[in-house]
Formats: sequence, structure tokens, C-alpha cells
Amino acid sequence: MKLSFNPAICESCEIFCMKNCRYVKNPEEFRKIAKGDFSEILIECINCYACEEFCPFGNHPFYRIVELQEEFDVEKIPAEIKEALIKRYEPEGDFKAKKVKKAVHICLFPEFKDISKLKIFEGYEPIRGRHLFCNLVYLHYGMISVIRERAMKVLANMSSIGFDEVILFHDECYSFYNSFLEAHGIKADFRYKHLYEYFMELIEAGRTKKLNLKIAYQRPCSNRLNKTDKIFDQICKAIGVERVKRKYDRENSLCCGAAFILAKDEKLARDFQERNVSDIANTNADYTVFLCPMCYSTLSEKVKEVGMKPIMVHELFNMALL
Repeated sequence: MKLSFNPAICESCEIFCMKNCRYVKNPEEFRKIAKGDFSEILIECINCYACEEFCPFGNHPFYRIVELQEEFDVEKIPAEIKEALIKRYEPEGDFKAKKVKKAVHICLFPEFKDISKLKIFEGYEPIRGRHLFCNLVYLHYGMISVIRERAMKVLANMSSIGFDEVILFHDECYSFYNSFLEAHGIKADFRYKHLYEYFMELIEAGRTKKLNLKIAYQRPCSNRLNKTDKIFDQICKAIGVERVKRKYDRENSLCCGAAFILAKDEKLARDFQERNVSDIANTNADYTVFLCPMCYSTLSEKVKEVGMKPIMVHELFNMALL
């Protein structure tokens, strides 16, 4: 797999991606990255995905950084944890496809195995497992080769299910197809849609009502890789939901800290959690809404402690159905 990256674009650019980064000290250093040379940026980068969103040319600066982090052996995670993490999501045995016409892919989250009982997913069958896992979690740790090694098999396994359509419940799974694979010149041969695209179809079919609620939204890192945040704004407007202003939202969103818990960087994880929760607590929202199950798992109890009500975004959508 070869990344579609054009160094000439970065050479003539004002380096918007790095100038908007919270962590890079010298944005001009990215010109070294563009050429494939070592730069301190590879160490400073905390792998939050943000620069991928900031690039106005779609030139994939974040994927380029992760490539070079691995090439130059920049350690983003202790070696013993790295090996355990690689094995943690490695598929075992052969994949035996069960034919499913309408699927909702729930990634590796068994807690959502009964999701089809909800009105919003009636008629859709849940699919999940390591054989279907996108592996994008390894981007957080500068391990792009693991994703590349497993990507084509994942794609083949998904294709073998033979569905007419699949809803990608986890935003990171959607970004695997919509961003990562396309950045490597690969397109899926099946129809997939983001949870937000699916719900927009329900809105357009006249199946929703106004909720008249205010929400604080926790935007996940993976959402930086795709353009669905604008769709969420359209959804909120259509179902009468106000996305209240937060310091850490939209282009300024902040990681929930889950990736750093796995990496045993408790100090950074705690910093992100405290800033997010404090920010949420300062709103007048009725609910704190999560798109990513990992964000929910990481922050929901802390959100409850400050008197807020955490829910997953599909629960909000289910509330809005007629």
C-alpha cells in the first residue's frame, strides 16, 4: 500500500496544518517531513489526527507523519505494551462469512450486540469482530504498518458478507474506508455509510420529530479524518437540538484520553479528561452526547460526577424517531 502524498504541495503551502497544531513548536519543520527527512515534529506529535483535518489540499499530512514515525523508530508507546497491543486485535483462525443483506457494523463492542432491537436499527443485523476490525487505533501509536498489513484482508472479509448496505456505527471504521483506504488509492466494492448519513436518510424520509434539547458534544479524534461533522450539524438543526458552544469542540476538539490510557501515559490522559469534563460542566446542556464508544467509556462516569447526563449519539437519534 502506498500513501498518496505529494511533497510539492507542502513545499508551496503556508503549512496550515502545523500552524493549527497545539503541540508543534516550529511549523516550518514540516517541510522536512514532506521530503521524508527526520524532524522533531515526529516526537512532538501526539497523534491526535487534527492536521489531517487542517490540510486544505487533502494531502494527508497526518498519515505522512505516522509513516515517518515508524520509519525513524520514534517510540510513541513502550515496547512491551506495543507488542501486547498488536496481539490484542490480531484476528485468529479463518473468517467464515455469514450472509447479511442489511448490516450495522459495531466494530469490537459487544455491549452493542442487541442494537438491532432499537427502533433506529430495525431490519439491520449487527456484525463485529477482529476479522472485520479496521485497526485504525494503531495510528495513535505510530504503527501504520499494522493497519496496512491487515487492511486488504479486512476489506475482503467485509466484501464476502455480501450485504446490500452496511452502516458503520463506529466513526473510526468509517474513516478506515472513507479516508485511510482512499488515501492509499483503494476503494471498497460495497456500499457503506456513516451513522450520520444513515440518520439523514431517516430525516429526509420524514421519520423524525423535534426534540428541543441542548447537547454538549464530545467529538472524537477519528472524526478529524472525515467530513461528517457538518452532517451532524444538519441533523441537530433538523431534530431541534442545539449543539452548545464548547471550548473543545469542532476544529478545537480534544481527545478523550483513551488512547493514552492504553499507552500508560496517565498524566496526559488525565489532563485531557479533566479539561474535557470541566468544559462540559460549564455548559447548560441537557445531555453530553458521544459519537465514539471509547470516548463514552472513558468520560461518561466523570461526566455524571459533574451532574451531566451522558448518552451515545444513536440514543439521541432514537429519541427523535416518530
